[in-house]
Amino acid sequence: MFAVLRNQNFNELKSLNEEEQFSRLCELNVMRQTFHVCTSPVVQSAWDAGQEMLVYGMIYDLKDGRSAASRSLLSCDSCST
Repeated sequence: MFAVLRNQNFNELKSLNEEEQFSRLCELNVMRQTFHVCTSPVVQSAWDAGQEMLVYGMIYDLKDGRSAASRSLLSCDSCST
């Protein structure tokens, strides 16, 4: 899965050094997985029924101890397919 994500984002990643590429790929992966949760039938059904549900994608950087969620990585509260 990482190879597919890397290939899909090649143009963005090619200007980054190896460490930056890895960090960006991790962020892209979290964004993709958060989208998959938001568009899953279970979550979509809950939203369609008016149930309030928030889904956040988060990543923790071991280098600086910061959560990427504070950098607005991705969140959705009413995504629709």
